[in-house]
Amino acid sequence: MHALLLMVAAVTSADSVDSILADEWTRRGLTPAEVCSDEQFLRRVSLDLIGRIPTVAELQEFRRQPDRAAKVDALLASDEFPRFWSETWTAALNGYSNAFQSDREVLRQWWEQSVRDETPYDEQVTKLIAARGVSALDGPVNFLVRYPQQPAVKAARLFLGVRLDCARCHDHPFDRWTKEDFEMFNRFFSATERREVAQGNIRLLNRRARVEPRERPRFLTGARPRTTQWRDELALFMTNSKPFARAYANRLWYHFLGRGIVEPVDDFNRDNRPSVPALMTHLTEEVRRRRFALKPMIRQICNSRAYQLSSHSPRAGEQDVADLEEVFAVRTLKPLTPEQTYDSVRAALGLARNDDERRRFIRRAVGQSLDEDFSITWQYRETVQSLMARLNINTPAPTSRIDGLYLRILSRSPTDRERRLCAKQSPRDIAFALVNSNEFCFNH
Repeated sequence: MHALLLMVAAVTSADSVDSILADEWTRRGLTPAEVCSDEQFLRRVSLDLIGRIPTVAELQEFRRQPDRAAKVDALLASDEFPRFWSETWTAALNGYSNAFQSDREVLRQWWEQSVRDETPYDEQVTKLIAARGVSALDGPVNFLVRYPQQPAVKAARLFLGVRLDCARCHDHPFDRWTKEDFEMFNRFFSATERREVAQGNIRLLNRRARVEPRERPRFLTGARPRTTQWRDELALFMTNSKPFARAYANRLWYHFLGRGIVEPVDDFNRDNRPSVPALMTHLTEEVRRRRFALKPMIRQICNSRAYQLSSHSPRAGEQDVADLEEVFAVRTLKPLTPEQTYDSVRAALGLARNDDERRRFIRRAVGQSLDEDFSITWQYRETVQSLMARLNINTPAPTSRIDGLYLRILSRSPTDRERRLCAKQSPRDIAFALVNSNEFCFNH
């Protein structure tokens, strides 16, 4: 009975999303794209929830029973979902390196377990901000270990959608934040102490701060801590604020739709308004109503018509694609992340996962950008051609049939024209061409 009520609630919420967007499309005189095919939906939702394309067996099963809501539930219940979700968030939190002796993998494992335990997002962030312990054992510690200087910049951008970095040296030129606002917010972390326990193992703790009341930190709303446990109080202020819920809702929407309602996703400011204000308000309220539970929000988004629209623009030449994407009337293309690329190639070619090879692949894919900020996932990728050429992916052909190769690699059957073009090509050459194609390397 409880599961049925959750499904009904998810459908109702998705209807609310679609109703808001339908009103916006009508107001702007835009014609949305058609709903995508079952094959396109399965590929899309598989990439978004488990980080790889579907296998041929999964595709054939879905063709027999194309229940989209049930497939979302099945993917959320799979072992692959927590793993992929933890990798996505670890990249956003810490990038791809172990900078400043942080332990990225310990952080990822903690995030994965918290997803398996269905820990609400506000509790996860509270543990990150108020973390104590040693980096080799305590996952949340590694977020602040990674940012020993001015951690407020990363915390504000990721958890509040506010770019305070422009106010570090002077008042923000485009927003209301002042240099003093930044200094007072960053002071929440000033009583944090790092101690090296051993090489590669950092202990994070709080030292007692003795300051005058007026020298205490100040949250962006003006609130000040009442105790000496400044980071604990910051976590409380932050996770109970409306900007926190709003930034989380926007980031979830961004993950699934390819662009935020506020875009860039970490830049809420007075001149950067939501493209669909009613949708931003609705999702923010839903996040708070659901007490930051992850899976209900994912069901709401993935069951919406907006998520399931085709990436092919309707009435080509008559409507600006940018206008359609801004209000989610057409699917925004997303390049695959290194993790998605590797896992999808292995799934397509029927090869078992090799963790050592996977780590090397990801490291090569990221290249010289290991220490960069990857919190805006889809904006840190090379062109498909240069990336794939540099990675030199080996593509043994798993089948000699053209139809089989297309199903494995592109999750669809070839067109008649494609069959003719491939008729005289070797299976290996076909597989290589398909794996290196834009259709494979983008989530669409």
